[in-house]
Amino acid sequence: MMKPALSIGHIIHQVAKFYGIDPALMTSPRRARVLARPRQVAMWLCAELLPEASLPTIAARLKRDHTTVLYGIRTIATMRRSDPAIATATDALRGALAAETSPPPADLALASEAAAGVLGNFQHALVALVHRDPAGALVLF
Repeated sequence: MMKPALSIGHIIHQVAKFYGIDPALMTSPRRARVLARPRQVAMWLCAELLPEASLPTIAARLKRDHTTVLYGIRTIATMRRSDPAIATATDALRGALAAETSPPPADLALASEAAAGVLGNFQHALVALVHRDPAGALVLF
């Protein structure tokens, strides 16, 4: 039987399951430590296991800003060096995810990344157009 492909969504779901929280809470706006730490672990795992995933892509799945993802990745990397519990938990999660999934196909990952980049560029251009010429933007859409 073929293993499912590793994805950001799968990582988020497995981290939530590991910490015993509802996966929907991983994307909620709540910032309680009981939710923030698992969210940061998911960010770190995404960066470690899916190197082709950009910070904005990871951020979009967690409904966060890319700078928040960068902060989360750095926080967990630092904590892994000083907190054995975090190191053990992240190692266990990384091992479990690697064992139950296969890496995503390279062409799918690249296509997904390219699509996210195009969408982001389009959104920025649309916002600039609306600010510059609201009436013209309405005609286009």
